[in-house]
Amino acid sequence: MISSVLIIIGLLCNSARAEWTGDSTNHFYSNAVITDMHVGQLDNSQYFCIKAQLTNNNTISACSVQKQGKWGWAYEILFSQAKLFYSTGQRVRLYIQHNVWTYSKFYNVFSRNALAGLSSCSG
Repeated sequence: MISSVLIIIGLLCNSARAEWTGDSTNHFYSNAVITDMHVGQLDNSQYFCIKAQLTNNNTISACSVQKQGKWGWAYEILFSQAKLFYSTGQRVRLYIQHNVWTYSKFYNVFSRNALAGLSSCSG
């Protein structure tokens, strides 16, 4: 009985700390248009980076690395969505976690930012 209660408490505690794209530690940018996309390999992992034009005429870049970072598991769906939004020029919402990538040769060319999510909703 006690072990069952402990298992349930453990499951509840773990779900309370779940990673979520919309978490307040991530930033989002609405009505962005992906203008550039780069794909390659880093440490035996596929990666892609995007650059997006924001409504205030600034740009922002972010990358996803397949086997790295807490968003690595979402690589395939993020890559598919980014390709679609890049090819259509559709306005999107970008979810970005700042200052994730630490390999200087990588972030000096691309970005320190990790792409945490994409959404077709704007506004």
